[in-house]
Amino acid sequence: MRGMEKRLRSLFGPVIVPLVAALVFAACASAAGPGWTYVPPVATPQAGGPAASGLAAASPGTSATTGRTAGGGASAGASVAPASSTSAASGAPASGGSANEIDLVETASLQITDPSGKPVTNITVKKGQTYHFKVTNTAGFVHDLYVGNVSDLEAGNIANLTGTGDFTSGTRTFDYTFNDSSAPLGFGCMVPGHYQAGMKGTFTIQ
Repeated sequence: MRGMEKRLRSLFGPVIVPLVAALVFAACASAAGPGWTYVPPVATPQAGGPAASGLAAASPGTSATTGRTAGGGASAGASVAPASSTSAASGAPASGGSANEIDLVETASLQITDPSGKPVTNITVKKGQTYHFKVTNTAGFVHDLYVGNVSDLEAGNIANLTGTGDFTSGTRTFDYTFNDSSAPLGFGCMVPGHYQAGMKGTFTIQ
């Protein structure tokens, strides 16, 4: 038996040894190979994110779309519309604040009043002074106001009077100088029926 084993080794030894060596080398090479068989996925931007939408991130406390602070105030450099100014017609004196201004209102109830609504039937003026009349019609229908001799007012003789002419709304102005006059002077609305209804008054000249 031993003789046969020796004979087999002598026959196959040269073949088996290289074969075993090759197998061992292959196994070692496989075990020592590189370990980067897992490829990390490439990060891609999510849909709707800053990179996808192209919008730059807003600074803290500021809206990216309105440029206003989170508290509601305008951001620095923002344009702010100025508040609307009060119309000069809402109470500014027609003659720039002159003491010789007479401000009258003609109403729908056929009265002549001052701006506070108090009826005016007599006005005191100074002889030789020029007065600036400011007449506002709040009635929504035709009024006028004329100044002159009472006799001309009663007769409706507009040609001898000074005044606004007919108007339906807003404010009209005119000037009148109170020179020496022996006849009494007055004022009134010359629209038919208005003077007779009480839209009239007189002047006291000092």
